[in-house]
Amino acid sequence: MRRLFTPKLFSTLMSAVALVTLVVGFGPLSVVSAASPGQNNAEGGIVLYLQNVPAVTPWVGVQWQDPSGGWHDIDAWVGPYDVASSPFGGIVHWVDPRDFGIGPFRWIVWDTKQDGNVLAMSSPFWFPTFATVDPYTINLAPAGQ
Repeated sequence: MRRLFTPKLFSTLMSAVALVTLVVGFGPLSVVSAASPGQNNAEGGIVLYLQNVPAVTPWVGVQWQDPSGGWHDIDAWVGPYDVASSPFGGIVHWVDPRDFGIGPFRWIVWDTKQDGNVLAMSSPFWFPTFATVDPYTINLAPAGQ
């Protein structure tokens, strides 16, 4: 009797299925979380504080990293650095509990809009693992100041 799958072919096929599940499952999951309108007691969050903000309002966003190392914007989490309405004094994004602990993500800061020059980016991070707000600070002062 002839085998349909060899062990090597089966292993390759299962690796491909796992990779597709990771890529397809990860991207949309972030967008679902980004749609959260506000915090409830079960959500965690991330908050960005900028130091030495230039006169022209920079744009900020959060990006997620795919398995091959590419970075992608979470479109719902991109916009001007406007903290006037924030109770935290920084840009806050809430994380749904089902997304706790996933990553990596990073903050990114552009000089104008999303297609402007990159001024700074954070080190990679993972979403909080429980209902807390994780702070991140980026200093926009020119080098040597």
